[in-house]
Amino acid sequence: MTSDLYLHLHPKGSVEDVFSNAMIGQQQLKNAVLEVGEGAVAWALEEAANSLERLQGEFQTVPDLPTPEIRLNLETLILDILMSSLSKTSEHQTLKLIPSMARQAARREVPFSSIVKNMRANQIIWVNNFFTASASLTMTPSTIQRLVTRGAGVVDELIEHFVICYLDERQVLMESQIARRRALVEKLVGNEVTLGPLDLKQIKDDHGLDLQHHHIGIMVSDINAKHSADLGKLQRNLQDAIAGDTALVVSSTQHVTWAWVSTLNAPTTAQIKRLEETLAHLSGARCALGEPAKGPAGFRRTHLQARDVSNAATPSSIRGIMRWADHVLTILLGQDLEKAAWYVDSVLGPLAYTSEKSSGYRQTLGAYLQSGNSLLHGAEILGIHRNTLVYRLQQIEVLLDYPIKERELEIRCALHLVAHFEQRVLKAEAGQPATSV
Repeated sequence: MTSDLYLHLHPKGSVEDVFSNAMIGQQQLKNAVLEVGEGAVAWALEEAANSLERLQGEFQTVPDLPTPEIRLNLETLILDILMSSLSKTSEHQTLKLIPSMARQAARREVPFSSIVKNMRANQIIWVNNFFTASASLTMTPSTIQRLVTRGAGVVDELIEHFVICYLDERQVLMESQIARRRALVEKLVGNEVTLGPLDLKQIKDDHGLDLQHHHIGIMVSDINAKHSADLGKLQRNLQDAIAGDTALVVSSTQHVTWAWVSTLNAPTTAQIKRLEETLAHLSGARCALGEPAKGPAGFRRTHLQARDVSNAATPSSIRGIMRWADHVLTILLGQDLEKAAWYVDSVLGPLAYTSEKSSGYRQTLGAYLQSGNSLLHGAEILGIHRNTLVYRLQQIEVLLDYPIKERELEIRCALHLVAHFEQRVLKAEAGQPATSV
């Protein structure tokens, strides 16, 4: 039975023309006519068509706007609103259409806030137009309240469902993009690859990364970047650090993240400093940086440098923001700690023990070399008399069984390993527990 509430509604055009241009299915159209009347349905469909024109103007920059699907959604929504005022239990057909529309909007990267705003605007326009068309009628306050609140309820439910579906699809798309990025960078850093102009263009189109630029590889450890939102935030922060350029972030494991900052021109000292300041704000994280390098080969090289710094830092005392240039000696000498311990033992001999006495000898030797082999300055560093330093150095040479000057470079390298890896490259004296490497 048709409700009397909407008998006064009629379209500006002919009912036949409105019905013939509608996207809604014939069975749904018949059901709506039985519920609210032919004139009211035609009025609603005409309102939907007008809303579509407004929407097309607002979203004209969106590529391949799915106009038929949008019109079907608008038609179904306004009919759901009309029928909701007649029955609380009426089924909202729009909810069946929302998942598809939400997925399309997410794939086109249309901000859902714009879509929600448009839905609310249509709701207000339809309500205003309805009451304008109903000006000659006398409605009780309860009827007016029912019309407004139930109609708003339909739109609220629709928006909630749309946002959930939209965000779910964005999450799927983000995770897919992360997987593609991971596959790309693993290919680029795994082995040197030859890339033609078309390959470079495709990578730039898909990931926004121009491999011909200058790159700084970054390895971030002890950061929980499990979720795409964490990666997105890190990427935005890196991009803000060097304004106008691009950043690429890929999660390697739950606690290790690979990143690159790419610039058209070689990054300046000031830009690198800003980048380091940005990374320093990552609470609890350890960040390793490769040196700036250009092109696809540079993309790989700077990453491998950052990786080597990170690997060397794990068993050592290195902390904070670490650049490859500052730690390259540690990286080269400490790649194999077992062999590094052999080297320390070979060069320092009795000075390679973990004991306090051996530590004192190493401290004396280090101060002397740090002073540029100056007895006076070396003694000042240690806070002892010059003659005391001479005596200690004589004792050290007896223990080493060779003159310090004869193997100065080897001694410096051995002391460097001890400074960074400590007991991992030292040996225990008889009776002391051995330290595992």
